[in-house]
Amino acid sequence: MEGEDSGWARVRRASLPFGENRNDVAIRGLAVPALGALLMDPVMSLVDTAMVGWLVGGAGVGGLGVSGVVFSLCFSLFNFVSSATNPLVAEAAAADADDGGHRASAAAAAGLHVGWALGAAAGVAVYAGARFIVSAMGASGEVMPHALAYLRVRVTAAPAVLTQLACVGALRGHQDTRSPLSVALAANVLHLVLDVAFIGWLGWGVAGAAAATAVSQWVSAALLVAIMVRSGRLRPRDAFGRVSSWSAVRPLVEAGAALSTRTLSSLSAVTFATSTAALLGTTVVAAHEIVRQLWLFHVLALQSLGVAGQTLVAKHLARRQGSRAVGAVDRLLFLGLVAGMSTCGILVLGGSNLVDLFTADASVRDLARSVVPLVGVLQPLVATVFVMDAALIGARENVWVARTMVASAALAWAGLSVVRHLGLGLHWIWLSLHLMVLGRGMGAFFRYASAESRFVAQPVEPGVLPPSKSF
Repeated sequence: MEGEDSGWARVRRASLPFGENRNDVAIRGLAVPALGALLMDPVMSLVDTAMVGWLVGGAGVGGLGVSGVVFSLCFSLFNFVSSATNPLVAEAAAADADDGGHRASAAAAAGLHVGWALGAAAGVAVYAGARFIVSAMGASGEVMPHALAYLRVRVTAAPAVLTQLACVGALRGHQDTRSPLSVALAANVLHLVLDVAFIGWLGWGVAGAAAATAVSQWVSAALLVAIMVRSGRLRPRDAFGRVSSWSAVRPLVEAGAALSTRTLSSLSAVTFATSTAALLGTTVVAAHEIVRQLWLFHVLALQSLGVAGQTLVAKHLARRQGSRAVGAVDRLLFLGLVAGMSTCGILVLGGSNLVDLFTADASVRDLARSVVPLVGVLQPLVATVFVMDAALIGARENVWVARTMVASAALAWAGLSVVRHLGLGLHWIWLSLHLMVLGRGMGAFFRYASAESRFVAQPVEPGVLPPSKSF
């Protein structure tokens, strides 16, 4: 990067005590609310897993795990709606500040329209092919009916999930992570009440867990749209009065081609891991699901720093503040390392107690207990990689991120294939998954330091982000 702003001087600034770095106020204002909002969705899954584990049993947890991964595969594929909307709205808001225009509302509406179309299409496709999908995942015997019930009920909320993604991305583009947190808290209270009613009182089992999640997601989507409209960040005529033009939708589609490839590559490896666990038996897939939920919970907590990174990078590049974008990323990398070490301590020292919350099955519990510390040790790596990945997306380095993920997922697939062939256990499944994290990190850090990076190589005019390459 800039010669006078490199080396140990950057390291010293990045590692200052919290509150002494000039980025800390902005990071705290974005990351803390984002942390709460990000944890809400896995909280829903954790509650579902715990209640199903205690009231239904290991087969129910296994079915929930298989269908839960399928659900993540289908709809996390469209996470680009949030990731791509964020920098586009930030860019538009910077331009609106100069001339009083309404570009940010149009950009948010484009995200909603893309989300609605994709959500409806995905919901119909997954519902129609549910039996084939869970069978392909390796679910059979006593796991099959539970997996099928959960998938078919929860997929009815597909349009709501995509609406949430578009709104959250737009609000982050306005530097607002507090509104999504407020909505997420309300939705989770509702979800808990419905879980108790549907699973405990009515005895609906896994289908009740899915119904509670689906209802809360629809309510959450409606609240987020209402907040956008009431705050003036989304004009009703932009969202409901017309269909966005191709010129408005095209940047999202181009970003989506790259970021969907990235997400699909990542989730295909996670799906392959769950399928591998399912082939090893009910005990292994149930333990794998518990570990996956704990891993996901902590990873999403760490991703709050990634949210701050993506948002700040998009903001600074839109305002032609490249050096401030670099300073923010440096600081977030240091904070990510600290957060990852803290998470490591929690999982290594308290992992056994956390596992006990999910099941009374001794064989499942013992296997999960033995794997959680391994996952914990790798958390510092995970945290810094996620920060760097998010920063590159904020800079619209989408194609690089996607290509790196494809190569990294291939490493994970290779490792998992060896696990399958040799019949190795759950520990090796998780080590193989983290090959993907390692590859991602190497690619991201290389790009960040590269002379071709958008952080340093391409001049940015005020209010305008450089265009992203097509994938």
